[in-house]
Amino acid sequence: MTKVIFEVNHPPGAGVLALGALTGRAEMAVTETGAAQAIALIDAMAERWPDRVQAAADLSVSDRDRLMAQIYARVFGGRISGTSECQGCAERFDFDFALDDLLASVEAEPARADADGWYIDGDTRFRLPTGRDELAAQGQPADRAAEVIALACAPKASAADRARIESRMARIAPLIDLSLQADCPECGTPNTMRFAAERYCLTALLRDRPRLMREVHRLGAAYHWPLSDILSLPRDDRRALAEQIAMDRDGARRAGAA
Repeated sequence: MTKVIFEVNHPPGAGVLALGALTGRAEMAVTETGAAQAIALIDAMAERWPDRVQAAADLSVSDRDRLMAQIYARVFGGRISGTSECQGCAERFDFDFALDDLLASVEAEPARADADGWYIDGDTRFRLPTGRDELAAQGQPADRAAEVIALACAPKASAADRARIESRMARIAPLIDLSLQADCPECGTPNTMRFAAERYCLTALLRDRPRLMREVHRLGAAYHWPLSDILSLPRDDRRALAEQIAMDRDGARRAGAA
């Protein structure tokens, strides 16, 4: 995986964020799917932050969402594919989408924030939710968590204004959380599937965890390197070395059987 150079669009820190190669240490930071895990992954990869951003938790949720989509594309490629069960005939079918097309379909409304990152809507000032807001609401019931975030982002908004403000936030900083449609090839029924970029990326990394552990074990057994050194290797280098070790062992077994 090459470096990721990402343009942060929203307050508190518009500018360039640079992420290094994905390492085993960064992959090990992902233990489930959630905001805290995405934040830990980005923190483990970050090499340079834009102004006024000290950690991934400072990013707007929208910027973090787009960044996770970009990480997925760099690690796993630019296609979103899988298998689903038809809601009409119950047959299973394969689906495949181009990630770039999905991202291009998400349009943001232009808006300017003040120097402190606050927007104005009528008489109400508001800012965009960040990872810190999500972490502050973590562990709360869904309705209470939403209230905690709303109070942090629009502290003077009335209950009547909140729906309008939340709608404006969604237009200014939309999430990559989409309903995708694929027609069943057997019966033609339109099937709707949800795609959430952050969850999709984290799930893909979790699926790869058994392979990561095999590769770490293989390199440790072959080279006797410390675990910290192995986990510091870029993912592509670790995989290439592990595959070479497997090829050498297979070659030795074939030679011994001849």
